[in-house]
Amino acid sequence: VGARSSPAITNNVIRNNQACNGGGIGIADGSPLIQLNTITGNRNTVCFGGPAGGGIRIRGASSAEILDNVISDNVSTIGAGICLSAVGTPIIKRNIIKGNNTGGGQGGGIQMADFSDALIIQNIITGNEAFQGGGIFWHVPPGARGPILVNNTIADNNATSFGSGIFADGFDEQTELTNNIIVAKPGQAGLHCGDSDGN
Repeated sequence: VGARSSPAITNNVIRNNQACNGGGIGIADGSPLIQLNTITGNRNTVCFGGPAGGGIRIRGASSAEILDNVISDNVSTIGAGICLSAVGTPIIKRNIIKGNNTGGGQGGGIQMADFSDALIIQNIITGNEAFQGGGIFWHVPPGARGPILVNNTIADNNATSFGSGIFADGFDEQTELTNNIIVAKPGQAGLHCGDSDGN
């Protein structure tokens, strides 16, 4: 999708596509509504700066809404299901995010970096795999609020390093987790807090 556009993408099957950033859907500096889609089997190709977002990638200030989708079996080295980079205040709600795989990267289900203060509500995040943050990975920069997670089920994800469910890093003192179910793989931590802010 073109830069600074804010389309409504609804009721589609987006399958078996390849792109540098956002194998299924890629948005730059826009506020799309992405709802009731099946986004499956998409992957990134090798590109300058590295690929990100096998299923969905949104970058640049926005207030995107990602609602009621099935996001499954996508592949990327960063954010295999959803990758958010400096996106402002997106809403990720009532999605099934399953079976996405980064191989040796971060955020099998969802990866967030820079100012990505997402509201993540009532999602099922399961069976995803990454090096760090099998379900979710975030890195909160200084001055950002960080994500808010409410009423999610984050279970049966796999991290070959840390954070089967969640790998939380950066300046994330304001991050909120409320009423979530986080179930780790045997022998792994469900929630791992990194120390890149020096604390």
